[in-house]
Amino acid sequence: MQLRMPLALSACLAGFMILASPTCAQTVAPVLQLSQNEVLALVETQLISGRADLALKLVDGLLATRPDVYPAHLIRIDALRRLGRTDAALRAARAAWRAAPNASERTRVARLASVEAYKDGKTFQSKLWLRRASNTADTPAQKRGIARNFNEIRRYDPWTTNFSFSISPSSNVNNGAQGDVYSVDGSPWIGTVDAQSQALSGYRISASAAARHRWEKARGLSLYTGVSISNTLVKLSSTAKTDAPDAVETDYDFGRISLEFGGTKAIGKRHAVAWDIAAGRVFSGRAPYSDTLSATITDIRALTNGSVIRNSLEARGTFAVSPDRADAHSLRYSVGLTPAKTARGSFNHAAYVERVFSDASTLARDSYGVSTKFTAANPVFGTQAYFAIGAEFSRYETYPFVNTPVTRSDKTLFGVASFTFTDQAIYGFAPELKINFGQTWSNMSRFDTRTTAIGLGIKSAF
Repeated sequence: MQLRMPLALSACLAGFMILASPTCAQTVAPVLQLSQNEVLALVETQLISGRADLALKLVDGLLATRPDVYPAHLIRIDALRRLGRTDAALRAARAAWRAAPNASERTRVARLASVEAYKDGKTFQSKLWLRRASNTADTPAQKRGIARNFNEIRRYDPWTTNFSFSISPSSNVNNGAQGDVYSVDGSPWIGTVDAQSQALSGYRISASAAARHRWEKARGLSLYTGVSISNTLVKLSSTAKTDAPDAVETDYDFGRISLEFGGTKAIGKRHAVAWDIAAGRVFSGRAPYSDTLSATITDIRALTNGSVIRNSLEARGTFAVSPDRADAHSLRYSVGLTPAKTARGSFNHAAYVERVFSDASTLARDSYGVSTKFTAANPVFGTQAYFAIGAEFSRYETYPFVNTPVTRSDKTLFGVASFTFTDQAIYGFAPELKINFGQTWSNMSRFDTRTTAIGLGIKSAF
């Protein structure tokens, strides 16, 4: 393919080639006949020679007549980068992305743009380009490499964001009783549980989002502020609507919004202290339910074998918004152990004790629990696995029952299995299959509950 170059530019090139004086703009020269490849080779020569400004003019002239020449877009990115024009280089990368002939080249452009954005301190843009690269990567290994790059950049990005969405069919969307019989261990009294308070099947639609900004200070101090919001809508199955015709779906909806401020202070090489203050509002049935205020302090110690121990103390206040609700205040102590990561994955073990103070006997209680979590080190067949299991025990000292105080005791066992299909991720967001199981045994049958849920959702794969 032969390209007829403009007369003035041709004359300048001719004058440049023979090292003539800079009167080329007035020189009359014949029109040069250069092929597209010859023009590209000439431009690359100028870049190698350090003449990025001239190379940019030449490549702009080529793209003015042939905007789909992909190699020219790559050269233009390089020229702008050498000239220190990062914003223009990133705009050129978007044009190169559109002109790229295949997915492999789009991945190349996205990774190149990510590097340029990161060098200029634009970590958010850098991560967005890596999500693009992940979407067009040819192999799972390439995707995993991009995920590692993303996580490395995230360490230095002051902004952290998270998003998730799921639809979860459940056998018990309202945390209702297993049966219609209301009895108490050791008491001859037998009652009934109304239809709305029994377990109702259906599904939950849940979404959550969170954003946090971090400031690194001197002497091992970092501060952060953040916001999180979540909401769950409940839809009853046709069977549940038949069994409990008076049940209203919106009564079981719930949500939360929270603002937080906290920080971490390194005391030594293996010792740090973290704190967090959060304030929020809880919604139930699409109406304000309660306001919350909490403060947490955590002592973090790293052992010589690579394990980490965390000791936390949390004070929380729950202030009822509706006049028919009661306030509650609690103290919770928890300890966590994260052993050194192995080739198979990482464990996290935790235990807690909690005391809830309230004038409402349905809220005041003593609780304690234990849990273990495991996260696989690497995806298997393109699937990242996570498992958790735990047990909780609660005791209500003076629970009212037929005008006679009765001690209520609950025992709960729960388990979670989550599978994230990382190889199916789109822009870094992958489908997730989550299986939840929970069962509570109580000396009051009204609080015997069982829940099984299988949810399909979307979450950030990295």
